Amino acid sequence: MAVSPLDTKSRVHILAAMLCAVAIIFLLRGMTTSPMRRPPPIQTSLLHKCKLPRPEVDTAVESSGSQLSLAGPPLNSRVQGMHDIVPFYIYTGPVFMPDYCYSDDENEVPAAGYPCITRTFIAQALKHPWRVMDPEQAKIFVVPYDVGASILNRCNTGHFQNLMKVLTALQESPWYKRKGGIDHLWTIPDYRLPMSLDGHTGLFPNKDDNDVIKSMTIGRYLQYYNTFEDRNNIGYQHRGSAWPYELEHWRCTVKTPVMTPKSLWLPDLPIANDDGSPDHTMFEYWQQRQIFFFFRGRGHCNTGTSTQARAQAIELGRKDLPWPGKVIMTDAHAETPAKYHEEILDSKYCLVFGCDDPQTSRFVDSLAAGCIPVIINDDWRLAISLSPRRINYDAFTVTIPERLWLADAPAALHLVYHHPPAVHRQRFEALLEARKDILWRHPASNVATRLLQDANDCMAE
Repeated sequence: MAVSPLDTKSRVHILAAMLCAVAIIFLLRGMTTSPMRRPPPIQTSLLHKCKLPRPEVDTAVESSGSQLSLAGPPLNSRVQGMHDIVPFYIYTGPVFMPDYCYSDDENEVPAAGYPCITRTFIAQALKHPWRVMDPEQAKIFVVPYDVGASILNRCNTGHFQNLMKVLTALQESPWYKRKGGIDHLWTIPDYRLPMSLDGHTGLFPNKDDNDVIKSMTIGRYLQYYNTFEDRNNIGYQHRGSAWPYELEHWRCTVKTPVMTPKSLWLPDLPIANDDGSPDHTMFEYWQQRQIFFFFRGRGHCNTGTSTQARAQAIELGRKDLPWPGKVIMTDAHAETPAKYHEEILDSKYCLVFGCDDPQTSRFVDSLAAGCIPVIINDDWRLAISLSPRRINYDAFTVTIPERLWLADAPAALHLVYHHPPAVHRQRFEALLEARKDILWRHPASNVATRLLQDANDCMAE
């Protein structure tokens, strides 16, 4: 009698069940009769061997009763680790903090230029919850002397005379001597710093002064060029130094964002209701803006790639583009600063190019105005961006590689223009969330925290 296929399957299933039962019986007998056959304890499991390190907290600091607060400003959940809490000490006294250097500056941007952020950083640091009054508890020592104000001879006496006092005081400090300045942070964002330490006229009295800061972490931006041609063409006469020179003078660079004008600001509104549901009121305002793409800036730069990239935008700005809405892309500056603020506050996407170096105020101006940055600057992420491990720039910017922009700029903008409304909304609301980590003038600015964390990461490497 032939066996049906169904009967064959049933027999296979029964046989498999019997084999499993036999295996379980032998396993149970082995566990009860032979300790050597028992499964290894959980302590030696692969899970235990591969577990992630727990964040370290200095229990001595925690229990010392000092002014250090382990709560601190809110931290980005993308990076939580042992370097997040950074107790720091600020040098004080008339040598490091002359009163006149720290008088209020009512200019739209600092008198020494928009990169000069030392005064604002120190103002945040002085009231920061991580500041400690006992140097023994500090991981970082902050040098507060404002070189930008000093070069303008605004610090009581002459610049070089004051700076020599600061350098001497550092060399005599037991905290500097302890590690040779490795745990010291000094914000010196002026473009003349690298050339000054190469022996050229600049911020420091003489070339030997680089011995004082050679082991320190310096807060500034990197004057970086990524082509051999640019490195040969950009000399000291062009307000910048090339990458190899920049690396020779100090141990580490912590990138600092520049200042925005005081009067350029899009006030925040809540992006969530009291019940936690999203509130898109701000995005609805953004949708009503009349200018879709915006760029104003000079066309000629000291780097060829930046000049070519800007030229593409300026040329497009002269044409009738196939998109509804207004486009401003020109090398002509606005008639007044107020007019520039009015235009950028009415713009949806702002183009950000490099020029003489990768640094540009257009990026932070865009954030202050609520205009989504379109970064067409291959060096920006490497040389300029603050805290890239903690701030998700991809969430609120668009990046277009320079080679693609130079190949077909209209196509690149076409892709940005035709993103669905949900993508525009996500970028805009992510921008509002990220501004406090990047803008010094934000009412809840967290930039000092990010700078300290980056400096601590650098010092630990």
